[in-house]
Amino acid sequence: MSRIQRGRRTVAIVQRPPVLLDLAATLDRAVEAIEEAADADLVVFPETWVTGYPAWVFGMAGWGDPEGRRWYGRLLRESPVVGGADDSDDDLAPVRAAARRAGTTVVLGINERSGGTLYNSLATVGPDGRLLNLHRKLVPTHTERIVWAQGDGAGLRAVDTPAGRVGGLVCWEHWMPLARQALHSEGEQIHVAAWPDMPELHELAARTYAREGAASSSPPPPSSRRMTSRPSCGTPTARVSVRRRPPTGSCSTEARRSPARTAAGSSSRCAACPGSSSRSWISTRRTRRTPSWMSPVTTADPTC
Repeated sequence: MSRIQRGRRTVAIVQRPPVLLDLAATLDRAVEAIEEAADADLVVFPETWVTGYPAWVFGMAGWGDPEGRRWYGRLLRESPVVGGADDSDDDLAPVRAAARRAGTTVVLGINERSGGTLYNSLATVGPDGRLLNLHRKLVPTHTERIVWAQGDGAGLRAVDTPAGRVGGLVCWEHWMPLARQALHSEGEQIHVAAWPDMPELHELAARTYAREGAASSSPPPPSSRRMTSRPSCGTPTARVSVRRRPPTGSCSTEARRSPARTAAGSSSRCAACPGSSSRSWISTRRTRRTPSWMSPVTTADPTC
């Protein structure tokens, strides 16, 4: 593991909606967001931001339903295929290039296409444009299984970035005890909790995850190093939550009428895990250089 320097970290949580079911236009919008947040150490997008959450599966799509099949076909066609770590020509190439130009780490929620199968995935791209991790949601929730296949544990890990050791879970994975423990044991320092919306239940799950990480007795892997210098201190903790509130009129007419959920109903939550209380060392502020549709969060490494 590379040495992580002490100091302040800035996380930008994107609150701009995607262009529903339009991969090229959505990636263009992602690039704009990354470039406008170039001063951030980490840029985070919500669950399946590329290219929309398929909300039609709840109540609309039955077995063999023609309307549901039509929407699935559109989603499949407009979902990215992700290559290997150094594949700069895959469908995420614009995001890789933008991360490299900005020198920042990007966590992006996507509908990932592999052949004729879709996965609910979190892609982590490093500041050099390399794909650091691809986590596929382990078990799609309820009728989400109409759209997404089951993932696996290959991406259930934290990765080294200049911002810290970053990991993430998707939606109701935050109720899976073994998935949570797997990331706690990875020495995770920043946790990205991706959601399609943010009712109180999801708020509580994300906060519980952060608190659970603080109480976890599992040490990080031997190769990892904590951000704090004293062994008796836990890994610093911060939990940053932002509910998406896109600007009025930012969604297209099709997006407002479509049964697929746009970013207007999506949320991303970023939590730096186990350690001391977050309230005393986390500050949130807006700057002139930060667009109005982003919530900048600056965290400082505390002294235990």
